[in-house]
Formats: sequence, structure tokens, C-alpha cells
Amino acid sequence: MARRSFSEYGSALPIDLSAVAQWGRVKKVSPRAIHRYPTEAWSVEELASRIGVSRSSFAARFMSLVGEPPMQYVRQWRFHVATRWLEDSDTPIADIAERLDYNSEAAFGRAFKKFTGKTPGAIRRGDDSAIASVV
Repeated sequence: MARRSFSEYGSALPIDLSAVAQWGRVKKVSPRAIHRYPTEAWSVEELASRIGVSRSSFAARFMSLVGEPPMQYVRQWRFHVATRWLEDSDTPIADIAERLDYNSEAAFGRAFKKFTGKTPGAIRRGDDSAIASVV
């Protein structure tokens, strides 16, 4: 699958990136890389290796700067992107699930609902109460 640029996912960032810049090399990969490439198969190991630090060091520093563990942040960003795709496109939910590395539409739907409190279909239909809880 071709990589998509950050601008295709919307401009709202869930954190202040200026805080992340305080840790030199981390700004090279996260959360900017996470934002630019939400469909990438990210892991703490992959993110840490991109800047040449251990997984534990990366995870601890990420947590101290961002306020949540790296993989929780990745998941949050992916659901933000999924919400935008559901609102702004006619892309089938199964395709969105596949792009975000879910094995099935059902697995994606369960995870999306657990995280946002609403189903992908409710977001797609424009249920105002669904959108307010995610954005």
C-alpha cells in the first residue's frame, strides 16, 4: 500500500508537538512519523530503532513527553484517521480496516467501538452524538 502524507488525514493533532521537540532525536520519528504514516505497522521496537535507542528508553521518554505509551498513542491516532475517513469518504469500512492493519472488518468495528464508544457505521451516518465523542 502506498504511503499517504499527513495532510491527507486532517490537521488536528492530539498533542502539542513542541513538547516532543525537547527530546532531540525523537522528533525524527514520533509522533510525526506516526502522523505521516498511520498505516505503517508501528511497534515500540521499530520507533526506537529509528532513533537508535532501546525500546524501554524510547517508551519511557515518549510517555514522559506525550503523556501516554507509544502504542496507545498510535491506536488513538489511527482511530482519529479512521474517523476522518469515515466522515469524509465513501471508502468501505472493510478497506479502512485493512489499511489500518485489522484482520477483519468485525475486529476493526469492535476495537473502534471500544475506543470511541460508537460504531464505524454511526460515524459514517453522521450521528452527531457519535462525532462529538471522537473529535
